[in-house]
Amino acid sequence: MPNRHKPKRLRHGDPVGAVAPASAPPDPSSIDAAVPALDGFGFKPALAKNIRTQHGFLAKTDRERAVDLMQRFCDRRVRTIFCLRGGYGSARTPGRLDYDLIAENPKLLCGCSHITSLHCALLHNLNLATLNRPTLSGALADPQVPAFTRNSFFRNTIEPIPAGSVCASSEGETISVLRGGKAMGRLAGGYLCLICASLATPFAPSLRETILFLEEVGNKPYRMDRMPGHLLNNGILNQVAGVEIGINHDCHDSSARAGGEFRQSARDVICERLGGLSVPVVMGLPSGHVAPKATIPLGVKGEFDADRGDLMIQESALN
Repeated sequence: MPNRHKPKRLRHGDPVGAVAPASAPPDPSSIDAAVPALDGFGFKPALAKNIRTQHGFLAKTDRERAVDLMQRFCDRRVRTIFCLRGGYGSARTPGRLDYDLIAENPKLLCGCSHITSLHCALLHNLNLATLNRPTLSGALADPQVPAFTRNSFFRNTIEPIPAGSVCASSEGETISVLRGGKAMGRLAGGYLCLICASLATPFAPSLRETILFLEEVGNKPYRMDRMPGHLLNNGILNQVAGVEIGINHDCHDSSARAGGEFRQSARDVICERLGGLSVPVVMGLPSGHVAPKATIPLGVKGEFDADRGDLMIQESALN
């Protein structure tokens, strides 16, 4: 691993960068909603130049999106960078980033879904801690954002102390244990399909002895099956210390019928593919594309207690 880089804590009143390194929001008014949301949290928004533009299903060209991101990293006033949304296309930017400059100006990058490509690249190239969750046009801009989502995010951004339990104060029982036990390791992962897509690229972090967090959205079970299968076939899941599956949203087949060919659920697929691992495995960690949305700091140490169904963050992502 390269030398550890940790960004500075976020203080009230700090300018925060807002970028769209993947897709533009489908509704441009969500940008206008994000600005008062940042003001309401006590931060000064520093919007990227191209945040309001659109290029097909992306937010401007690959080069322009990479330039926007680099400008936020190099702006010494900015402490934290919020991704406006996920969407598509973030895997097209890691090769355009200047990692030496980012190492001189480490910032806390916050985003989820397709932003997983950037989490992977920053962890691999710089050992830079990042935050999986939430996006600026999503939960944080929602005036009705649940207290659990908000508090989980700020526990990981304001104070340079370990955030503790990921599941603390989560409403509802979402955890189910596939295999009990305890494990310790560095946290890694994110959006399952992007983790698979990063493998065998120059931007894939080592997952050896990590606590691997995975979640998926909008994939039918028979399509979803190939992704954990890919991680099994290439040996990744034989290297990790534990696996935590988040809340997989909209991963069902509305046309499936009892006794039919496609009758397996996403849960059935995960249980079948991961249930035979020799490490702790749980499903339903309260983090995913829908509420509840716990913030998962990536690149830091954690303790996974599958028997209790909880993940303890033991290291701060901040200096």
